[in-house]
Amino acid sequence: MEARTEKEVEIHVKLREGRIDMGEKYAYAVEAGATIKWVCAQPLAILLEWDAPFEIKYKSAKSTVVQATKEGVPNRLYKYGIAVFDGEKVLTLDPVLVFAPPRG
Repeated sequence: MEARTEKEVEIHVKLREGRIDMGEKYAYAVEAGATIKWVCAQPLAILLEWDAPFEIKYKSAKSTVVQATKEGVPNRLYKYGIAVFDGEKVLTLDPVLVFAPPRG
């Protein structure tokens, strides 16, 4: 069975009941060239692992866009962190991105 990969992912980060909510999905399978965009109404920061194969394309106080590079190791989980300021404190979460093997 082949995992469904996505070429463009837009993740809407929200705060609910004092915690970060990213909807139903907290892990995404991506391949080289895919873009991932995080958007939040509050200030957020995305923290990538030091060797994560993602290049930052755009960064502002409330959104970040990265692109997956060809250096990704297939089937490896790349952890990342999200930090969101709720006006009083910084909330954090550490989901994953899975680098999928090339198709074909």
